[in-house]
Amino acid sequence: MILKDDKGTTVDYFSKFPSNIENIGLSLSGGMDSALILWCLVEMIKGREDYWRDVKIWCMHGYDTHRTKTHSYETSQNVLDWVKWHQNDTTIIQPLHVFAYNKTRPDQSKMQFHKPNEEYLKRRRKCDVVITGITQDHTGHGRTNNQTNAHFSNQDLADETKISWRYPFGAVNKEFIAHQYKHYELHGLKAITVSCTADSKTPCQKCFWCQERFWAFGDYD
Repeated sequence: MILKDDKGTTVDYFSKFPSNIENIGLSLSGGMDSALILWCLVEMIKGREDYWRDVKIWCMHGYDTHRTKTHSYETSQNVLDWVKWHQNDTTIIQPLHVFAYNKTRPDQSKMQFHKPNEEYLKRRRKCDVVITGITQDHTGHGRTNNQTNAHFSNQDLADETKISWRYPFGAVNKEFIAHQYKHYELHGLKAITVSCTADSKTPCQKCFWCQERFWAFGDYD
């Protein structure tokens, strides 16, 4: 499948996905980007069942126990269940791999805790890749490499640094994501995602992710 918006922007990541993949990993945060990727992956597989026979998607979710808002894994599970139900999927999406971590210093990146779990999916579940939902922000900063939609090759599979392989939305922003939710009528999926990263029961409306969501969608969680 090829994703387009009303501005002529195109993402062909899911149409050029290699046919020799059996296990796909996905970092599922419970936010708008990774939820859309999960839906697109299942749509991609179901749309080409002639050679996507035994493909499985393994999702992982990590949360920081230092934060009080540690229910994010429930959001990710809800996203996974929603996609399974609405895609009538009983074999493609596998159980969610949840892990907790404890950031003891503010300079620690969550990616250092995610990396071992990415390796776990590649080793234990034989995932050829673990995809991440990263977009540009509304000022154009972020994953800007134009190789995001590049055609795949065997070298892409071997080189984990290839941005085209791991970040399907690396060259677009949240407006593009918002257009897909509207175009494919994924209102129910949108309603259960959580963008806010603050430790509050309701959206803080101040954090970066709240601002990005409001800029693109006109609402908060």
